[in-house]
Amino acid sequence: MSSKTPKAATETPPPPSDHTAPQSGDFIVRASGGGGGGGKKKKGALASLKRTITKGPRLLGRRVKHFFRDELHVDIHYKKAPPKLVTKELATLEVLSVYHRWLRGVQALLSIAVFAMSMMAIPAIETTVNWTIWILSLCACAVIAKTYHIKAQYSGVTNVLFENRNILTSPYFFHMAFEIILWNIQTPPILIFWKPFFRLINYFIFLRLYSIVIYLNNAVYVYRTFCRAMAAISDLPLSTSFLIRTSMVYHKTRVGLSVIFLMWLTVGFMYAKAETVAVSDGLWFSFQTLATLGYGDFTPITVGGRAVAFIAWLFSFFIMAYLIVVGQMILKDTDYNMQLLSYCHDLTHQLHTRSAWTIQVAWALRKAQKQRAANPGRRAELKVLLLSWKLTHVIAALRRTRQSLNANQKSFRETQVNPLTGLSAYQYNQFVYETHAAARRLQRVKDVDRVYLTLRDRDIVASSLTRKDIEEMIIPTGSNYLEEESALQAANELLFGSGSGGGGIVQTVAATGLSAEEVEMWKKKVQTLEDKITLLGETIDALSAIAVTHPPSMSHSQV
Repeated sequence: MSSKTPKAATETPPPPSDHTAPQSGDFIVRASGGGGGGGKKKKGALASLKRTITKGPRLLGRRVKHFFRDELHVDIHYKKAPPKLVTKELATLEVLSVYHRWLRGVQALLSIAVFAMSMMAIPAIETTVNWTIWILSLCACAVIAKTYHIKAQYSGVTNVLFENRNILTSPYFFHMAFEIILWNIQTPPILIFWKPFFRLINYFIFLRLYSIVIYLNNAVYVYRTFCRAMAAISDLPLSTSFLIRTSMVYHKTRVGLSVIFLMWLTVGFMYAKAETVAVSDGLWFSFQTLATLGYGDFTPITVGGRAVAFIAWLFSFFIMAYLIVVGQMILKDTDYNMQLLSYCHDLTHQLHTRSAWTIQVAWALRKAQKQRAANPGRRAELKVLLLSWKLTHVIAALRRTRQSLNANQKSFRETQVNPLTGLSAYQYNQFVYETHAAARRLQRVKDVDRVYLTLRDRDIVASSLTRKDIEEMIIPTGSNYLEEESALQAANELLFGSGSGGGGIVQTVAATGLSAEEVEMWKKKVQTLEDKITLLGETIDALSAIAVTHPPSMSHSQV
């Protein structure tokens, strides 16, 4: 890699052995150096699979720090690579991103097509429709496999453990398997037995419409280079779940009306097909069920109609729950911070457990490698292979736990923090409550002291005082704030002196006949009162600084 020309850069050293780590920068050169490996011996499929599974343990010795890093890691030194090769690799990644978005669009189009076909209620062409849906489903499965093949190529960019993975060894294998299973839930083209049961399966084809949400996520955010750059800088997860959560929070009316309208149409068409009634009657039944009215003029008789009624019942529960949550968010803030704190507590325990688990599995792998060196054999080789596979996934789980813990801690610290005071909404309300409680306690102490000073030299029974007498003691007639302040200042001069020799205490003792202990007590009370007044002044300044305004907010911006 020391040469500055692409031709010299393609002459790379041989790949590292099983116990050495590849050097930084090899990824670019190997990916772009097409025909330079003519003398290399091809490895079999089993050997390639073994190297892929045991890659994590083999790199533990020299690159263990990369596995536990929470930020993005790209193991390429661009400054040492030729500019043309870097540009070529970045262009390849960009083309793969566009290809991935196009495949998701094809999948969304196929989901709409098969859903529309499943709503056809024509018995004469039922077999043809089932065959067509089955063929389109197979095409969608091929699209899903190609999509996750692209995601497997991207997985090595953010985690060095998953470099050069295929769809069977990538971290998204179970996601791909779930989608393929979901796209195979349908009525078989050829029905021999249990025909009523298998005909019901087509009513669950509407679940494939999730592809539309995934495509909208890619179409709205992912294709914009600026949005992806800002997301990487600000650590915003522009994922499908992020799109759904932000839409349900900041676009409640539009999302709610759209979901209700689509559910109404879906249940209406499904019921019209199952019960062989007019579409208008099916839409009327859908309205009754989703609104939980149930007038009784339409009652499902067939098994398919009852299955549709069950699905409508689930939809109605979802709608009611969403409306209740929206109402709660409007009327009152949620306990998001407490839930986040509890989740961080659980993640802390998981982090300790998985760290210990990683150490134990690594130690077991080390022992197995020593035993294999002493007594080689297939059994020892299989044990090392299984422990390597286990250690790879344990390290990946530990890294995910650390990332989740750091992200939630950051979210907990930055949730609704006022930039002027540095306090969250909960901390600010707690501070105001404590300040008001301290002011009320101070006022009660002040009232008691004033009544005590008023009655101290009087021969009056407390039971003979009326409410008006006590009010005059606490709030003298004609008094105002300025007079009370001047009286307080005079009292301070009597206690502490006017600054000309400290004779205030002597004057106070001589004038009032108070003992030295009483004078010390009053000095402490005055000092406490001054501290409270200072605190109240700071509180008033803080309240004026955080008056209700409408500054621009990034959280509500439309990307």
